[in-house]
Amino acid sequence: MFGEMLVVQFRAADNTLISVRPMQRDDAPYLIEIFGGLGEDSRYRRFNQWLANIDDDRIWLEAERIAQSTVGTGCGLLAFADLPEIENTPVGGVRYIRTNSEEAELAVSVTDEFQGLGIGTQLVQIIIEEARKEGIKRLIGVLQVDNAPIWGLMRKLDDFYEVSRVQDGTTTYVTIHLDKPIK
Repeated sequence: MFGEMLVVQFRAADNTLISVRPMQRDDAPYLIEIFGGLGEDSRYRRFNQWLANIDDDRIWLEAERIAQSTVGTGCGLLAFADLPEIENTPVGGVRYIRTNSEEAELAVSVTDEFQGLGIGTQLVQIIIEEARKEGIKRLIGVLQVDNAPIWGLMRKLDDFYEVSRVQDGTTTYVTIHLDKPIK
């Protein structure tokens, strides 16, 4: 798994330097900041429910749960950007949580300000490689049918892996078959 000090860096489409590091147990404040950078539509697309006017205590508990749940049962990454006004600004995150020995549930979020710059794609590609190293054969995601940004990312993955989709109303269950690479 990622070493504690490993940092992966890449350039977003707007040339912003993005630094990625493993999520740690005490990263709830960063997750809360990312959540705060998501508009209502982005929150709905990520969590499959409307999350307006949520109690701060609930947000804190959920952020702590997410940060702690990746330790031992999955893997999480956080992406940071150095902005002129604030260094190390959290701009996104990705994680998987094992559901059994061969499958894991995948989730990714990028703050509204940084969507469309390839950050989510890079994060998913990095975590896919980690999942493969850990023996995961399938990553599962539940996506909103109208979530154009995530569907753009899924189309890119189609070039590398078999991806199956099952639509159920306004959501689609997506399986990325890591054990069935195309190239």
